[in-house]
Amino acid sequence: MDSLKNLKTIEQKVIKFIKRYHLINKGEKLLLGLSGGSDSVFALFFMHKFKKLFNAELSAVHINHNLRGRDSLLDEKFCRELCRRLDVPFFNDSVFPQELVKQNKVSLEEACRELRYNIFGKILEENNLDKIITAHIQDDNTETVFLNIIKGTGVAGLSGIPISRNNIIRPLLCLTKEEVLLYLKANRIKYRKDKSNFSDEFQRNLIRNKIIPVVKKSLNPSVHEAVFRTTQNIAGFQKVFFNELETKLDLYFKVSKRGLVINKILFKSGEAYTREMLRAYFRKAGGYSFAFEDAEKLIELSSKQTGYSIQLKKNLIALNERKTIHILPRPRKTPETKYFKLGESVIIDRMRIGALRIKNLSLKKSSSEVEYISGDNIDDLFELRNWKAGDKFQPLGMTNSKKISDFLTDRKIPAGEKRDFKILLNRNNIVWAVGLRIDERVKITNETKSVVKLWRKKI
Repeated sequence: MDSLKNLKTIEQKVIKFIKRYHLINKGEKLLLGLSGGSDSVFALFFMHKFKKLFNAELSAVHINHNLRGRDSLLDEKFCRELCRRLDVPFFNDSVFPQELVKQNKVSLEEACRELRYNIFGKILEENNLDKIITAHIQDDNTETVFLNIIKGTGVAGLSGIPISRNNIIRPLLCLTKEEVLLYLKANRIKYRKDKSNFSDEFQRNLIRNKIIPVVKKSLNPSVHEAVFRTTQNIAGFQKVFFNELETKLDLYFKVSKRGLVINKILFKSGEAYTREMLRAYFRKAGGYSFAFEDAEKLIELSSKQTGYSIQLKKNLIALNERKTIHILPRPRKTPETKYFKLGESVIIDRMRIGALRIKNLSLKKSSSEVEYISGDNIDDLFELRNWKAGDKFQPLGMTNSKKISDFLTDRKIPAGEKRDFKILLNRNNIVWAVGLRIDERVKITNETKSVVKLWRKKI
């Protein structure tokens, strides 16, 4: 009788939690992330049992991360069969997170999460579903907070796993692992065990298997409930705090064609304020998880000389400019080099550039879009590419040569533009720092017999 009472108590606990935080509205179509482990299997059986109570439709999705060989295939088979028996619509997909780890230089856990949520979102959109259910429990919340504290975190990291965010809900955050396992055992519900959860190779597992058991035994047996209460208090403060920050985002941030521009005035507001403002912006702009290390790097970069750059997470780089910091995607390949002949043109970086011979009578005033050079010692073949360290030319009007890097600095070209600046070469000599200056040695003189028009046009 006590066992039955305990099961009812657990169910009522989740029902009250869902109603208290308005996680499910009547008539909604829900997609449950089903790994086959104890928590997601509990969520599947619970939602299936009470779907009429919430007047909701339920389907499930299993993502094969291809990390555990044959066990991964057995997990998928188990989830598929479970949904078939319960008559729950089933989706599945397969991903290879190791590729994302190498590409974006993120942890395996981060890569899995990103791929998982991308697939969840795609299934939601393609099938006209409303919300995603993930089976996070209080134990996960405690582990996340401990891990964030150990790594160094801000207000957001101390607020733990959100009960809901956008179209993602977590109705099991009111339960502990003990309650989940008690329920499954009493109802004789089988689930899959992931052996990697017992390995201390992963940071989260070390916290789960070594640190938290000591805390529960020696300090607080109800540590998960205690941490959850604390995170909810902090989350409440965070909401008010971030709402206030978001009213001031336009003072410091703006989006350019190439990336994000941060006004350096922000970095004079104090480090704590700066870190939280950065997190607030990136969270609002695209869900980018802005790490403490990223904030520290940007704060340090703001005091460096113009032209310095640093690598951030998510394949981003930050460039230090005179009054701003420019954040943009890191190039994934060597910049293009293009060749074309006189009378032809090529397209590069949303710009068409060409050269053609003309009669002197066609000469007009030079501009950033058009330049005229002597064609007397010009070959038919031109080379167009990004400048690189060591490139030199003799700017028009100067008697000595100058490095392209120094020339661009003198012209106060922003670091974000400087990185991809183009030069045009002929016979391996620079004839045009595109849009700025031709070389002194190809200028038109009274002795010039042939004229070449260089031009560019944005497209």
